[in-house]
Amino acid sequence: GPTIDRNTGKEVGRFIGDEKGNIMIEPKGGDTVPGKDPVDTHTLYPNKSNYQRLNPNGHPKDSTPHGHGHLEGTGPNMKGQGPSIDVNGNQVDLWNPATHWKINK
Repeated sequence: GPTIDRNTGKEVGRFIGDEKGNIMIEPKGGDTVPGKDPVDTHTLYPNKSNYQRLNPNGHPKDSTPHGHGHLEGTGPNMKGQGPSIDVNGNQVDLWNPATHWKINK
């Protein structure tokens, strides 16, 4: 049968890896695109809301390399992004440190 992401309940379309061994999930029917910073990678739900984000250089609020996961939102970009989740799929507040997933540096 299909592979299901236990954190979101969505079917996996494919796995996306980088040279450091970080693996992201692209959901079935979704896409993978560069983020605003060209080194960032975002996987997207079919409606173009963020699924997972890999920020190897961090971002303005936290320069530590990390990743993020999200439940399905309403559409593209941060405005359409769904709620943040921790590495176990629990919904967490946007400002909770658990929104930052450890990655291989």
